[in-house]
Amino acid sequence: MAQLGLKSAVLLPGFVNDMQGFYKALDGFVFPSEFEGLGTALQAAMAYGLPVISTIRGALGEVVENGRTALVAEPSANDFAVAMTRLLADQDLQKRLREAGRKEVIDRFSADRMVENTLAVYEKVLQSG
Repeated sequence: MAQLGLKSAVLLPGFVNDMQGFYKALDGFVFPSEFEGLGTALQAAMAYGLPVISTIRGALGEVVENGRTALVAEPSANDFAVAMTRLLADQDLQKRLREAGRKEVIDRFSADRMVENTLAVYEKVLQSG
């Protein structure tokens, strides 16, 4: 990183115990996964109010919507570089993604919401049988 002049801008922390402090230290979150379920790290970043860039591979299309809750890119260095440059240059976009992403996770993926949805499935099964 030092050779590229990025030492003060890029963190490679290794194992982290304080996840809350870690997420709070970030300006954004890039999630270039090609094979993913619901992406709990991505959801955590959104819940902390970080603007995110992600693919929609696997089930990630269920979590993010391009331009509303995240910037979506294909899993290629060029696509992610374009998205990161766009995000860094546009503070209004950062704010919109922070707010919409956080709201999306709270509304659709919080523990309370998951419990409610699971109970609704159980109730439906019990009523049909």
